[in-house]
Amino acid sequence: MPTVHLMAGIPGSGKSFFAKKLAASEQAVYISSDEIRENWYGDASVQGDNSRLFEDIRRRIRNYLAGGMDVVFDATNLSRRKRIHFTRNDVRGFPVVAHVLCTPFSACLARNQQRERKVDEQILERMYKQFELPFSEEGFCRVAYYAPDLSFDPVLKQDIKRIMGEAFSYQDFFQVLNHLPGFPEIYELSHDSKLHHLSVSRHSYFIHQEVVEQYHGPDKEKLLWLSMLHDIGKGFCKSFLNFKGAKQKYARFDGHENVSAYLAVQLLKNLEYSHEFIHSTAKLISLHMLEAETSKKRRKNANKLLHPEEKQVLDHFAILTRQLR
Repeated sequence: MPTVHLMAGIPGSGKSFFAKKLAASEQAVYISSDEIRENWYGDASVQGDNSRLFEDIRRRIRNYLAGGMDVVFDATNLSRRKRIHFTRNDVRGFPVVAHVLCTPFSACLARNQQRERKVDEQILERMYKQFELPFSEEGFCRVAYYAPDLSFDPVLKQDIKRIMGEAFSYQDFFQVLNHLPGFPEIYELSHDSKLHHLSVSRHSYFIHQEVVEQYHGPDKEKLLWLSMLHDIGKGFCKSFLNFKGAKQKYARFDGHENVSAYLAVQLLKNLEYSHEFIHSTAKLISLHMLEAETSKKRRKNANKLLHPEEKQVLDHFAILTRQLR
């Protein structure tokens, strides 16, 4: 059956390069939102009428699928809601594979500076925070995550596995973790919040130690990684500006769950965990703020992505989070 290969990634992640190679190897039709923008407006950076543009893209994809051809759909595809609508409505009945590029943000930023058509750095940062990782429960027949080799030293890998299941002092714990992406940025980072009196790193540490010593369920390893990784995006996301750009007394960490999940994929892939483990753990990290979600509709839709055992892990994690702030 004809298949859609949906790309997902922020600008500079190597998404288009990957997509073109994939289209050539699969003998698939390559459809790029940027190329269509350039054809329509003479400049790929012009947003124009986005709703009309993407309706045209969806129409083209349906026509190619009806003609028996595979399609590679090259766009950022950052929004979970829009991806679900695409799989369940626009191309319903056809298999869709998600190809997710989790390139380090620093590399995306460097590539962006070298491009002729640059994305404003503030916009790139916003897209990074808004990128909701794709999961198979969104309607994909398969999700593939891609992350570069971070060249972890074998001794470091051993140290990471050692601290996973044992009680360690705070200093020894972070002496290991500060070699990993995201951790130096949260080390002793103040929450500057009414809800938290612990620093970001101590909050994660105490939850992890509680799981090590007190939790004996079947998903203990996932809960350990969730406790370690759920807040590693806060260093990047911390801001004292509200939605209108005005300064406020307390810090916000909007999008930290998305950045944390993105970093988790890089880390867990380099530690050679199975795809199933990475997929489930990244999902738990991505959705760990579910309890704080004020919209009943969004909470209901997010819950649909979770399996019963994953809900149990998040429920237990929520209890620990409330206790150890």
